Amino acid sequence: MKNIDGVIPVLPTIFNSKGEINFEEINNLIENLISGKVNGLTIFGVGSEFYKLSESENHKILNNFINRVSNRIITIVSITQHSTKNACLKALEAQEAGADALMLLPPFFGSPDIGSVLSHISTVIKSINIPVVLQYAPLETNMIIPEDIFKELIQEYGDRIYFKIESKLPGALISNLVEKGAKILIGRGGINFYEALERGAVGVMPGCSLYDFFILIYNNYINGKKEISFRLHNSIIPYLTFVDQSTEMFLASEKYFLKLRGLITEDYCRAPFFKLDSKYKEILNNYKNVIIDEQATIL
Repeated sequence: MKNIDGVIPVLPTIFNSKGEINFEEINNLIENLISGKVNGLTIFGVGSEFYKLSESENHKILNNFINRVSNRIITIVSITQHSTKNACLKALEAQEAGADALMLLPPFFGSPDIGSVLSHISTVIKSINIPVVLQYAPLETNMIIPEDIFKELIQEYGDRIYFKIESKLPGALISNLVEKGAKILIGRGGINFYEALERGAVGVMPGCSLYDFFILIYNNYINGKKEISFRLHNSIIPYLTFVDQSTEMFLASEKYFLKLRGLITEDYCRAPFFKLDSKYKEILNNYKNVIIDEQATIL
């Protein structure tokens, strides 16, 4: 099993102006991210608009992703199906396609009891033999998973399980789980990345628009240059806070920011989406200029 650590962005699904998947743009972005030295990439996360894709599109994106990356970096495939049976089938499909790991979003529709959720998680993990990153996103799912459940999973699955923590005030949970031997990846756009590193996290799963900043933050931190890492992280906090106002705003802003930086040419989001009006775009343009200038000053 490969170690899952460092900067592992969630890859957006790029659409053309008609709402069709633009594989050429996706592949160009993958190449730019690999050239930029990301440690891995994830598909079918919230940042991929997974809930707007058909089953046929899902299958095509999976195979294109694995073939394009071609073992150059870590590949993670998110499993979001709420039926345990379907989740196991998708997990096996991802493993057989060549994914290095899965990210598992526990079922939350209908507010299932925690025993059923734990059974779902365990059944999916046992259906494959690659590592699993359990995604804990209570803000999006409105589901609270007790800390004891995480500890039970650590004891049961050891090195095979990681946790992507996306809660508000995640610090204490990260510290408590790391103390029990857990391997933590921080999510929620990377807004808590520096604190997570201080508490023992092994990596971050942000969006792609500031991937190079996250690499600098991570590399400076692990090389003992904490002051530079801290300053770099603080330089992007205003942007991360601004786009964190809603999930769809984050998606629209990420694509617009990627377009601003010349990494993609299409920033279409499938409906329903958050519309960036002229004032939002003006603010994002300003953030781009300020962030780039600040990076030059810090380095």
